Amino acid sequence: MNRKFLLAIAAAASSMSTQALTWIAYDDSLGSKEYAVTDVAYTWHDALAYAGTVSANLVAINDAAENTWLGTTFAGELLWTGGTDEASEGTWVWSNGDPWSYANWNGGEPNDATEEEWLHFNWGGPGGWNDWESGADYVNAAQGNTSFQNDSTPLRAILERRAPVIPETSTWIGAVGVVALVAGAMRRRPTR
Repeated sequence: MNRKFLLAIAAAASSMSTQALTWIAYDDSLGSKEYAVTDVAYTWHDALAYAGTVSANLVAINDAAENTWLGTTFAGELLWTGGTDEASEGTWVWSNGDPWSYANWNGGEPNDATEEEWLHFNWGGPGGWNDWESGADYVNAAQGNTSFQNDSTPLRAILERRAPVIPETSTWIGAVGVVALVAGAMRRRPTR
């Protein structure tokens, strides 16, 4: 491969992994999650790739309460989510595999106006949804389109990850007690 190309890829990967993300906790209908917005604007596919480098996913919005919370928490700009219908036009899925059980499309959306395959958030106001076009490197072969599209305006993205499970204090105290009992019993065993 071309040395300049490899250096460009290494520089891009390096910049992808150096962001300092601020995670905010919220419980949605599927459990506890943490959310963050990228510091860098990406095309949808690049945002998806970046999410994987930080053990996260692009956000899947599972109910109206979560949508409202996200709209309030991350208002003010358009943001990528994990919604896509690139595999089958009109069949929307979440890139993380969550069930598609809720939608908040703005009037007339999704309209696939320019072969728009990805869902961005805050369209027309906080929490509004719109489908948006692909990046320059995307070819929608599933729909028979082999022409490249103009690059969409890179956007920052909402990331999500499952919140770590932290045992309650009583669980920790109980575990420490069990370890102490076992250790004490081991010390009292007669040696032969």
